[in-house]
Amino acid sequence: MLNGLRDDLRYALRRIARAPGFVAMAAGTLDEAVNPRFTVEMPEMSLRDLGKAAEALSQVGSTVIELRRAKLIDRETAQHLLARVAVQLGVEMDLNQVRQRLQDEEAVNVE
Repeated sequence: MLNGLRDDLRYALRRIARAPGFVAMAAGTLDEAVNPRFTVEMPEMSLRDLGKAAEALSQVGSTVIELRRAKLIDRETAQHLLARVAVQLGVEMDLNQVRQRLQDEEAVNVE
């Protein structure tokens, strides 16, 4: 998710930064031979950012476990909570695939 947000931000910055060049070309104040395009370089996540993300996911995981133990949320809600937080932290997660794998694992463990 963070990578997706970073890509969205990069796209928006490019559009904003290119606009004056295209407007100047349209107004005839910038030679059309000049290329108004450029590259926007976005920084990668730092180790500090990754550490904070891992800590946040761990805290949410612990909270979800406690909520389940106290019978305050059902299993599906717990899965949704963890999946949403994981996606926000940049972890791609298909909840249906996770559920299928969990069912497969339970079937193997029963046998």
